[in-house]
Amino acid sequence: MPIVEYKKLSLVDYPGNTCAVVYFSKCNLRCVYCHNPKLVLDELMESRIDEKVLFREIIQFLSKRKNIIDGVVLTGGEPLLHDRIIKIAGLIKDLGLKVKLDTNGVQYGKLKELLHNDLVDYVALDYKGDRENIKEITGISNESLVIENWFKSFRILLESEVDFELRTTLVKGFHNTNNLISMAKEIIHSRDCGDFKWYLQSFRRDEKVLSDYSKDDVTLHAYSDQEVSEMLELLKKLGFIVEKR
Repeated sequence: MPIVEYKKLSLVDYPGNTCAVVYFSKCNLRCVYCHNPKLVLDELMESRIDEKVLFREIIQFLSKRKNIIDGVVLTGGEPLLHDRIIKIAGLIKDLGLKVKLDTNGVQYGKLKELLHNDLVDYVALDYKGDRENIKEITGISNESLVIENWFKSFRILLESEVDFELRTTLVKGFHNTNNLISMAKEIIHSRDCGDFKWYLQSFRRDEKVLSDYSKDDVTLHAYSDQEVSEMLELLKKLGFIVEKR
């Protein structure tokens, strides 16, 4: 069941646009700070309305609101895990609405297909961590594949004409200044390749996160606004366009 729910209106999920938000189930990562565990873990997925009925309801809603909202955000979970993402994005574009994609970048093939067919207008690409902490953050043993595929997605976006952003959620105990500098060095060649922004945000515990369902004892802490601002200034000195979110 790819699509599990949707939000009729958001003023914050698509920069500069009013939008609806469509949520996809499943994810190929297990990030400790994930705030959508109910979309990731099978045992937390509630029994929901039939997918075909839900999808029909979403398209009917978007058809009525296409002159009121600007676009639709496809998020999750990881939307690119689902083959139907191409058809779904196409139907949304046929309504004259913009499409924003939230992705972890591991499924670079689907991203390339969406871009090739002009089915996405904006991409938010998660930049989880560096080579030292990516395994601990994502809970994936094959961290080399995650990193390799992420950089393929990053290069695809750099070579495209689609606007995109990088976004990093900072968690004390998982990220520090050294990690951030390492992450910056990995992409420092790209500073002049496009006008993408890199957004930093501190982890916030508003509700249960994925680590709460782990057998391991994981303690997550947030950075203060001042600490995030200091990290932001550090990246600016390296030449990046960075903002705090």
